Amino acid sequence: SDVYKRQYQRRVRGASGKGMPPLVPVVACLLLSAAMAAKPWAEGSQDQAVITKAFLPTRNTAGSQLTSVDGRVLMLLSTPKGVPYRSTDGGVSWSRLSPQGVEELAQSPLDPMLLFLLSGHTRHWITSDGGASFQQIHTPSRIGGVKWHPFERAWALAFATDPSCATKAGFTCMGHLMLTQDSGESWRKIADGVKPLGFEWQQHHDRNSVNLDRTESSKRRIVLIRTSGEKRIPSGLWDTGYDLVGSGDWFQTSQVLLQGGNLFVSSGRMMFVVKAESQAHVTLWVSSDGGGSWHSTTSSSNTMRIQKPHSFGVLHDPHESAILIAVKTSSGADTSRLWISGTAGRRWVPSITDVHYGSEGVADLEMVDGLAGVYLVNQLLGAKAWGRKGPKLLKTRISFDRGAQWTHLSPPRSGVDGRSFGCTSSDQCSLSLFFANNPLQYPPPYSLASAVGLVVAVGAVSKHLSMDIKPAQVSTFFSRDAGHSWVELQRGSWQCAFGDHGALLVAVPHIAPYHNSRNILVSTDEGTTWTKHPLGSMYVSGIFTVGHLSAISRQFLLFAQRSLQDDTGVVISLDLRHTLDRKCHGAHDPGSSQSDYEKWNPRDSLTASQHSGCLLGRRMFYVRRKKTSKCFNGANHQAMSEQQNCACTRMDFECDFGFEPAGTTPGECSLSPQASNQVQDLAALYHDPSLQGDMCARWGEQNGYMLSAPSGYRGIPGDVCHHGVRLGPKVFPCRGALLTLSNLFWAVVLGGMVGIVYWGVQRWREQSKSRGSGAWLDRGAGRDEWESVSLFEAFEEPEFTEAY
Repeated sequence: SDVYKRQYQRRVRGASGKGMPPLVPVVACLLLSAAMAAKPWAEGSQDQAVITKAFLPTRNTAGSQLTSVDGRVLMLLSTPKGVPYRSTDGGVSWSRLSPQGVEELAQSPLDPMLLFLLSGHTRHWITSDGGASFQQIHTPSRIGGVKWHPFERAWALAFATDPSCATKAGFTCMGHLMLTQDSGESWRKIADGVKPLGFEWQQHHDRNSVNLDRTESSKRRIVLIRTSGEKRIPSGLWDTGYDLVGSGDWFQTSQVLLQGGNLFVSSGRMMFVVKAESQAHVTLWVSSDGGGSWHSTTSSSNTMRIQKPHSFGVLHDPHESAILIAVKTSSGADTSRLWISGTAGRRWVPSITDVHYGSEGVADLEMVDGLAGVYLVNQLLGAKAWGRKGPKLLKTRISFDRGAQWTHLSPPRSGVDGRSFGCTSSDQCSLSLFFANNPLQYPPPYSLASAVGLVVAVGAVSKHLSMDIKPAQVSTFFSRDAGHSWVELQRGSWQCAFGDHGALLVAVPHIAPYHNSRNILVSTDEGTTWTKHPLGSMYVSGIFTVGHLSAISRQFLLFAQRSLQDDTGVVISLDLRHTLDRKCHGAHDPGSSQSDYEKWNPRDSLTASQHSGCLLGRRMFYVRRKKTSKCFNGANHQAMSEQQNCACTRMDFECDFGFEPAGTTPGECSLSPQASNQVQDLAALYHDPSLQGDMCARWGEQNGYMLSAPSGYRGIPGDVCHHGVRLGPKVFPCRGALLTLSNLFWAVVLGGMVGIVYWGVQRWREQSKSRGSGAWLDRGAGRDEWESVSLFEAFEEPEFTEAY
């Protein structure tokens, strides 16, 4: 399975080389040229950019791993020969480090200066000072997949291969789970029969939280996939011999959390586990308490079936109130169905069908960072008719309400050069985008929480997006309202990066021989005007902000190769700290003529009343820099927002369990053909209360003699609207509701508790009187009084919305 992470660095994926010979001594050529701050390409102020190029004797830098130690100190692991480099000036100059054949840089989340450098053999390196010095260590066998402890600096886990398990094609060798408690200097085996990379620390809290359980057993809590049988398991098949196992004492004792657990994904306290019922049939189980309790996911139809490994993906953010799962339609299909659930992950309803599912096992599904509930997908048109003959035809859709409603992307009316796109309706044409892992290797949609509302994507305005599209038809587009409206940023494919909370936008040509432009473009007004800096013959494969993946820095690093004919690696440092020399002001007075900031409200394009500006039941206002302000935010800038709750409308609800969108009618839900008999009966009860007697006789006992008749709608997870339209279920009590043994038992218990409390209060009152206690309240009326306080006054009954 795949967890879709919201991070831009996935564009440049790490690679590893095994058994490569050592590199020749480094020869660095640093070319510093302030004169490269060329004339402005469009009308605007002169760009005071400083560009430095460092040529590294390595083949390309496309698969390099970049690690920030403290903002100025960086480590770069070049591929494929696994040579690490270090910079102490933010990437301007680089020096080669002594380790060789390194495959992975494993950085501690608690101490950025602590890194473990893993090779493909038994020799590894540790640095505790950010690469200034190294300690070489040896392990009994090859290890990999280092996972540092969330709040114990010196603790880490790793997977060790079993030397007795000979590698054979089509089989997966089990291994050992290794533990270090001294920052990697020594390792010991704590578990056998472990699935490769199938392990995790079971501490998913914020380490600064006051509620963090720091008991010794809790700190040692580990979960893993384990088999007690064969050392070698056939790959690509579900296996009932696997179990999900947990331990809090380094596996001196252990507990089977879920039998048959083959795969698991952790996100916060949520755990998703694929349980094998047989080699051909699996079920998906969810725990919302870190593995303490489990329940099988329940869908409104029987179509939520996991076919094989890499056939589903989970999209979950601990700060979101919804979970999305993309499940492949069938084992040989290139489409998936998107399911959505509330925070508990118990009941799932379909969101959208025919979502493109690529050959690499990743669905075309993206989140817009910084805004709750805004998702993008690509649908495969004619999915049932498409039989792998001819190119795929894709169309992008967007949701502003966590997948309850979907719509096409509105294209710009004209291009950057003034040409008309001639798009008058979504049926005729719309804007469609490329997603990650597309065969043409175009960059995926790019957004960051620190640049709220800003999105950059590569695509085309057409009836559909085809994988045989010509480069001349592709453009780079930009949205400043989270995807509601778009403008053409540049013709062709460009890689982009935000800096200074979105005040800076840097664009470089996509690495392809057909691109005409050979410039670095810099904009301080969200792409309205540009300054260009010549690249010469170099081709850029990746772009990053220095030291801050959240894009708050004003320094950038570009990974490149010298030319198409010469793949020598080049690291380009782009320093834009002097491009904007005035600090922005007026953040607490946004919108005024004296302020550099505006108050922005993301409007839901699907709401009936556009002017309301409500999104997920709230009217959000974000403070961000005006695009025309010639100033910088600074790294310490604190983003501000304001929230106002809205009255509920139909758009604050989605289809309930057992229901699905009604054809092409936006916002309407109808009973699913696969809905259970109980859901069908209770849905009929909602519209016809005269059926209450029959429904109680049929379903009363198994529902505790309280029937909840669904309307077909439920509140969208995370929606905070109040009052207004109410579309929740109707509750019907059955005649036996008050006569069950359970209810009688609790009535007796509650009555006894009330009696005890009453007796205790009376005794205390009598004793207080006899002692002349100061517990009396003098109201100044010449007598002593008690103030009557109900035990239940402090607990207001909340309005019913929905339980998930």
